[in-house]
Amino acid sequence: GVNNFDINKSGNYTFTYTAEDEAGNTATITRNVIVKDTPPIGIDSFEIESNNGNELYAKVGDELIFTLNVNNTINFSNVVANVPGTDVFNTERGSSDDELYVDARVLDTTVIESNATFTITITNPNGTTLTVTKDDLTTPNVFIDTIPPRIAPIDGPANYSIINGTDPTIRNVTVTDGDPNYSGNYTLTTPDGLVNANINGSVYNYTYTADADTAGNPGPSLTRIITIIDADPIAIEALSIASSPGNPNFANLGKTITVTLVTKDSTNLGNFTGTLLGRDIVKNDVSSGTVEFTETVSLGDADGNVTFSIVMTNSSGNRIHITNININDSSFVTIDTTKPVITLTDPSSNTVFKGDTYLDPSATVSDLNYLSSPTVTALPQSLDTSSVGEKTITYSGPADAAGNVPDVVTRTVTVLAKPLGIDTLTIESSNTNNPSYAKIDDLITITLDANGTINSATTTIASNTATSALTDDELVATYTVDSTFSQGSIGFSIAVSNEDDTVTSTFTQTDLPGSNIIIDTIAPTIALNGNNNTVVPTNSSYTDLGAIASDLSYTSNIP
Repeated sequence: GVNNFDINKSGNYTFTYTAEDEAGNTATITRNVIVKDTPPIGIDSFEIESNNGNELYAKVGDELIFTLNVNNTINFSNVVANVPGTDVFNTERGSSDDELYVDARVLDTTVIESNATFTITITNPNGTTLTVTKDDLTTPNVFIDTIPPRIAPIDGPANYSIINGTDPTIRNVTVTDGDPNYSGNYTLTTPDGLVNANINGSVYNYTYTADADTAGNPGPSLTRIITIIDADPIAIEALSIASSPGNPNFANLGKTITVTLVTKDSTNLGNFTGTLLGRDIVKNDVSSGTVEFTETVSLGDADGNVTFSIVMTNSSGNRIHITNININDSSFVTIDTTKPVITLTDPSSNTVFKGDTYLDPSATVSDLNYLSSPTVTALPQSLDTSSVGEKTITYSGPADAAGNVPDVVTRTVTVLAKPLGIDTLTIESSNTNNPSYAKIDDLITITLDANGTINSATTTIASNTATSALTDDELVATYTVDSTFSQGSIGFSIAVSNEDDTVTSTFTQTDLPGSNIIIDTIAPTIALNGNNNTVVPTNSSYTDLGAIASDLSYTSNIP
């Protein structure tokens, strides 16, 4: 109810709320509303700075501090700050009621190179909304820079060759950044001595490191590798790798790995060094244009793609380095000494009642190197359930691409005698408000209809032994709610023995097909939305926020 509320007239008003729960318990609460004149809100000063050390810049992890002074009291509970690319982790009133601090931490968005954008919205007690953006700053904005400077080679790729005897021109780099004030400078680390273009095969490294940008993002490094080559360098016609016997792309223990290298025009290959399967390769004075390297997979070789590294130097002093990335027929060899794994599907499915059909959930087999979807074979295909006892199902699977065969896995299934089951199980309360709820002195009735004759039974409701009546396959148990019952869903247990007392079955509230009875002996609570003693200005508008009634049986808004 409302006590003559008038938004156009100063004064004190009250709003009263009443709630009743499903069990019939009631509660009330009252809100006081004060209507009085309140002046509007405006900006005195608004500034932003960074804790970067350079207050006008911010990088990932730096904090932005906003300080706002207004000409009126800030309603702190109604402040919303949105700063894109950051995590706003603190909003608090300053040393006075007209001062506001907002702290935001710059995130690793990798897309920000610009002045900060933001929106801070404040709603004062008379309902006026003040929205503050970068256009309202009384100090310069902060430049957010989460991207390090970029470095790129000039005149072609980073690594390049110089032909023997020519001018050893050194190519530089360019350094850029999104900050218009960035210097674009870098530090160059050069090799010992000048580049000598008269020595075939010699290699020189020039490393360029960009300066950090103004926000403190460290500059990257780029190394340009210069190689002196002969005018007629070694050229590769074909490079392949294969495994044998079996699948040429896979190998397990005992398989032979072969790398075949062919040069163009049968160029003399000269001397070789390198590694295959981690073992050294050395071949000297190879006069033909074709050479093969072989190694056999052993226990010490790790699973994964085979890697090799070969360095060739011909009689002219030309040098070339060959690895997996130079294979020109897209072939590869994967070492796989790990067996596929068979995993039982639903391993808990290991019992069945005598005479019932057992539905085998089967098993799955997995491996990194199956070339097609594998199928698990189960034996026997149909389990005999005509007698009680333990039965065994055996699962086997195919070999993987490398020839590894999975270990056989078994499932033990126990055939059990049948217990009593439920046809229907219901529970209800005598509560006239709602039969799904019960309070003190309400009568609870549980009815169990079994799928066979019940010989004996014991029923416990909320740790109390209930009165049970048996009629062939039906049990009716009753109990009156008293102080021994706790708030919430009722717990009960019904233990029934089958006709010849060979099996006892227990049923609880989890076997109910629908909702359980809720014990509710406590009146609901009501909480006001918003603050009590709310102050609003005259000649404005006011809509009461209402209240929320909470109870074991519900949570509801009260208009």
